[in-house]
Amino acid sequence: MLGGSAGELVQEITKRLPAHLQDLVREKLLAEVEKSEIINALKVGKVMKYEGGRFRYLSGQADLALPMEEAEKLMRQAIRQAEHRRELIVSEDGKRVFDLHGVPFDHKSGGLLAFDITEVIEKERKMYRREMQAYREAIAAVTGGRLNLANGEEIERVVSEGTELVKGEVRQTHDIPEARRIIQKFLPSIDRRRWHAIALCLSEALTNALKHAGGGCWQARQAGDTVRVIVRDRGPGIKKSELARATLMQHYSTKNSLGCGFTLMLYYADYLHLNTGPSGTTLAMDFCVVPAIS
Repeated sequence: MLGGSAGELVQEITKRLPAHLQDLVREKLLAEVEKSEIINALKVGKVMKYEGGRFRYLSGQADLALPMEEAEKLMRQAIRQAEHRRELIVSEDGKRVFDLHGVPFDHKSGGLLAFDITEVIEKERKMYRREMQAYREAIAAVTGGRLNLANGEEIERVVSEGTELVKGEVRQTHDIPEARRIIQKFLPSIDRRRWHAIALCLSEALTNALKHAGGGCWQARQAGDTVRVIVRDRGPGIKKSELARATLMQHYSTKNSLGCGFTLMLYYADYLHLNTGPSGTTLAMDFCVVPAIS
């Protein structure tokens, strides 16, 4: 069965559904198949029938080592709710990822379509890394090397360098001026113009964290003559398609972008490190500090 087209596979697995549900379930299942690139993974799939708490192999890759406990939970949900259910399951050893589709036949049985999409995900990750490297090189060139799009490992190194001076959180608008007051108290005695640049950039970064993530945390660290101001949030991050415009285009702003304030930060800070993604955004701003003249 898996040797045929995706349409034939869906047709076969849904033919026992009540007539008034067949078209709806087929449409949803085909959409999921296309969305998750299952077509490319059909050769590493498995079709099973679930009835009476047991699975019966129908076709596909017989030796596909599925997480059967999770598969059974999925089938029970699909049958109980009388609708297609889908879950991505990681194997216990963390090495394989399975895309499971549960399709109810009636009140006590259903069909399971299972696909090993580990290679598909790895391919997507490689493509993403290549695209991000292209963005890194382009943005570094445009900014004269002053803006670094850091990966996860790099940003963790950046936020741990130097000595921590002070840290805090921002949850409401009035927390921003309070953050400026606190950070100034703990900073070394520096030139007034340099402090103005730090205060402006901190305000812009915290405003972005409030606007796009409902708040975040901040800290100031020092290494030699450099003060690094770090702002982190757990928002949706900047979409890859908007990354260049969000960081480089003045006055460009969308719901998920850093907005026009980012160009100000790029202007006043000596160096910026940016890491952004679905789990949040981390921005580290470096300032070379000049002792204030007494």
